Amino acid sequence: MQGIGILFASIVSLIVSAAFNKAFKAPSYAEDRVHSTVPEADYAWRIILMFGAFPAAVTYYWRMKMPETARYTALVANNIKKANEDMSKVLQMEIVENFEKVPGHDQPEPLPKRHLQQGWLDPKG
Repeated sequence: MQGIGILFASIVSLIVSAAFNKAFKAPSYAEDRVHSTVPEADYAWRIILMFGAFPAAVTYYWRMKMPETARYTALVANNIKKANEDMSKVLQMEIVENFEKVPGHDQPEPLPKRHLQQGWLDPKG
């Protein structure tokens, strides 16, 4: 997909450059060094960047709407009911809740903070 994005970016750049070249005629650099770049050419790179920002914004939106994996939700976030709901949506079927078999499902366990322990700074450990 990255190669397709690079190819599409090149095509968009060529199209925008050709459109600006056709709309705003300018003498060549050999003829007139000062006026060879029209003032409107400043907008060309801005338009090209806007085209490039659109796929990134759409990807960000899609990733924010994507649910977290059920394993992470159940084990790390300790929210088994939310994991059950997410899996029901993904599998498009009703999942029967059976929390009696899950030990300590209602009591969240704090995550270990190993990076804050004093041994973390010890060169041996």
